[in-house]
Amino acid sequence: LEEIERIEPLPGEDEQLGAEQQRLGHAERLEAGVRIAEALLYSEDGSAFDRIGRAGAELEALARYDPQLERYVESLEGARREVQEASRALTRYAEEIESDPARLNTIEERLAMLQRLIRKHNMPLDEIVVHRDRLRVELEGLGDLEGRIGEVEQRRLDALRALETEA
Repeated sequence: LEEIERIEPLPGEDEQLGAEQQRLGHAERLEAGVRIAEALLYSEDGSAFDRIGRAGAELEALARYDPQLERYVESLEGARREVQEASRALTRYAEEIESDPARLNTIEERLAMLQRLIRKHNMPLDEIVVHRDRLRVELEGLGDLEGRIGEVEQRRLDALRALETEA
């Protein structure tokens, strides 16, 4: 119990830290890849946004000959808005990526502690947290054991006196 309490694991902490470790460990690659995707979608010439716009304009011109094409124009306008929003979201994501070697080191040390705990107890981290709570309750019960023994002893003495009186 002392070891588990010293480490103070939280439910799902190993998974959360593992995901953060992946992001921090690959921050430069993530940023570069996201910026490439954003450019292909929106900001560079010939982007998906531009091509969808040109396709929509072409169909809009053709819709005067066949009104059924208008629904495709609307669909492409929606796709264009989605591409634009995805591009904005990717830009925000790229701006929030940070490379933090100190944080990465801290995460790796914490994960190593958690992995040792998991191996030692041979159970997933979430079960270790539940196990810790059970151990606390059990320990509290043991701490009160002396008080309960005293109560039982007092009842025994009272019963013995009552028996002697009756006898």
